[in-house]
Amino acid sequence: MENTVEDYIDVNERVKELNCERPTTFCFLPENFENASSINEFVYNENTITFRKLFKKFNIKEDKLEDLSSQFRQRRSNDLYTPMIFIGYSILSQNPELISEGLNVLSNYITDLFKGTIGKKEVTVEFVIESKTKENFKKVTFKGDPESLKYFDKILKSFKDV
Repeated sequence: MENTVEDYIDVNERVKELNCERPTTFCFLPENFENASSINEFVYNENTITFRKLFKKFNIKEDKLEDLSSQFRQRRSNDLYTPMIFIGYSILSQNPELISEGLNVLSNYITDLFKGTIGKKEVTVEFVIESKTKENFKKVTFKGDPESLKYFDKILKSFKDV
């Protein structure tokens, strides 16, 4: 398992620039969130719709940056990369168990997806975490086997006081 942490752009400023809804809980970010000139240019990971349906099925609230009626493009890939997931400070401070629930949903789905396949199974998940001050953001990348993802919650929860 490989993990990295790096600074990320100010999500609050970016949503203002793009005239988007500000996320406060979980939110699947488009791959080009940092450099799209408008929401019409958003490109989402091919698994975004599936993960949105899973979160809805398990009653996990998900904020959206744009109106659901807007069309968006999807990137296709042979590797399993999930959509980038925003985690608002409110989840870290008020309902950290929700992080575990979300990771379990993702991990179980990905494990089922890989059932019957041969060879090394690897998934990449990127999280953008809002700080306590709501002014700083960290990008945390998980790269490893799907079963390990459900245990990644401890690392994400450790950002509560950052």
